[in-house]
Formats: sequence, C-alpha cells, structure tokens
Amino acid sequence: MTNLAELELLQPCGIGNPDPLFCARAVKVVDQRIFGKEDNHLKIVLDRGDGRKMNAIAWRWSEYYPVADQVDIVFSAKTKEFREEIEIELELKGIRNFSLTYRQPPLLSDYPQWYDITELRQRVSSLLIYGYDRPENRFTELADRVIYDRPKGECQTIVFWTLPPSLDHLQWILKVARPEKVYLCQNCPPPIDVDQLRQKIKDHLPNWDLLSVSQQWWVSPKAIVAGLRELGYACDRFSSTKTLEEELQDLERWYKLSITELQKR
Repeated sequence: MTNLAELELLQPCGIGNPDPLFCARAVKVVDQRIFGKEDNHLKIVLDRGDGRKMNAIAWRWSEYYPVADQVDIVFSAKTKEFREEIEIELELKGIRNFSLTYRQPPLLSDYPQWYDITELRQRVSSLLIYGYDRPENRFTELADRVIYDRPKGECQTIVFWTLPPSLDHLQWILKVARPEKVYLCQNCPPPIDVDQLRQKIKDHLPNWDLLSVSQQWWVSPKAIVAGLRELGYACDRFSSTKTLEEELQDLERWYKLSITELQKR
C-alpha cells in the first residue's frame, strides 16, 4: 500500500504521462476463472510467494483462458474496496505463458560395443558421425555410407566426434540408431561461459523443448533447468539440479568420460 500511495504522486496520468507498468516473471497461478455478463473477462489469482494471494483482472481476455500454471506478466496496480477493506488488485496488460517440454529417455535393452576411434575400419555398411563441430571430410572413403547429425533410423556404426550434451541424448541416439558398434573420438566442445548462458536463457524465454534446445546449445538439460530455476521458474516436472556453475562443471566432466566410464553408465 505504501508503494501504491507513492505511485499516486505521479498523477495525473494520461497522454504524455502514462500509467506506470511493471513486470513480474515466473509468477505462479493458483486459480483462474472467466467472469462478466458475456463471460469475456479473465480473473486469475496469483501466489505472492509469501503465503498470500493477489487478484489480477484482465479485461476482455477470455480467449486466453486457461493460462499456464506459471507466467510472466505486465500489469498496473490499483486499490479496490472489498467488504470495507482496501486491497490491491492488478490489471493485466500483458501475459506470457511459460512451458517446459521434456521427453524422458527410453530404456535400452541392447547395448553396442564401444571402441576407440583408432580401431575403426572401412568395412562399414552405414555410418553416423555425430558431435559438436564434427568434420564432413574426415571419412571420405566411406562417403556413400555416411550420415551426419542425428539418426533417423537404424545405423550399423556410430562415430561420436564428441559425446552428446547428456546421457539422455545418448540414450535417444542409441535407441533410434540401434548400432552394433560405437567409436569415441573424445573431443570436447569449448567451455561455456556461465554469464553468457544465463543471458541466453533469459533471451530464449518462454517456451522450451528442453532436449531440442540443449542439443542446439550443446548444454545439458540439467544446466538449462538450473538457469531457469535461478530466474524463479519452478520446472516442477524436472528432477533436482545443482547450481548453474556446478551443472556446467559436471557437463565438462561428462564430455571427457572414457569408454570404460561410459559403459558403467
């Protein structure tokens, strides 16, 4: 109420002096409903984060019902008298849903044999070369049998120029390709700057296909979720994470795993 009283000092608002607007990220929606004579308005109840709730009204927004469980909002604030008590009500000016899509990796029944890249021979019927900055001219003698990027079907042999960004990605690749043999080059993507990744996550909001984005960035899903949680997004359906810095340290260790260590996983 004190803040709202101070905002009143900016009055009169209108042309040339618009009402002040505010933004709140990662707000939890605890209830919502349509109301009005024509059922064309939206009312949502927000969790303030301190155990209390706050009402927000969006005029003529019924077409956006229902909104997600967690949203970013732009709003103005005003007072409202209810049952002889003064309370604050928000008027929504903009809303952005936050969603996180994640496909659990499949269980594997068959496991391929792993080898060092030096053991690769030319007698290969089909070869997938996968990894960060993987070359397209390294296996010219097998040009008619080489596939690049992710598998679209079964493939006899896989060469991992680098490992994928997580064990989940690895399981998906092995499930789709069903290779007989896997060769590991043990190259590593360049280290990731923590602050740059934080900014990248902010810029990429709000909707996430987690496996797809982490593949594009060569960052583990856990690192991205850790960054989202730093911004206040709950990501409730995802498992627990460490700090963003710790997750990136784990990622660097992952890329350096040996064949023996990988087979234990």
